Amino acid sequence: MVAVAAYVLYDPFAPTWKIEVAHLDEERVRLDLRMRVLATGGEGESRRVFMRNAREIAEKGGFAGFDVIRYEEGVESSRPFAQRFASGEIRLARSRAWPAL
Repeated sequence: MVAVAAYVLYDPFAPTWKIEVAHLDEERVRLDLRMRVLATGGEGESRRVFMRNAREIAEKGGFAGFDVIRYEEGVESSRPFAQRFASGEIRLARSRAWPAL
């Protein structure tokens, strides 16, 4: 029975980061990442996860790329566990060479 409870608290197949995306306007998007409370590893990957998701948002929206306007990461000291977070804002960019793209 203890093994079942431990598995429920630590699901190895669940994603390490929870990502919330908010479109602020047509060109600006905010991404908020929260790391799972009980996770092994992944502490240094927030920037990579942020950039990968920003690139995916740009590509799906038909944009040529994006600029990172703001990015921060840290640890919120809450009880009973501290939780890593990252937050940032991107500006989606159209192609300058091919404006129709």
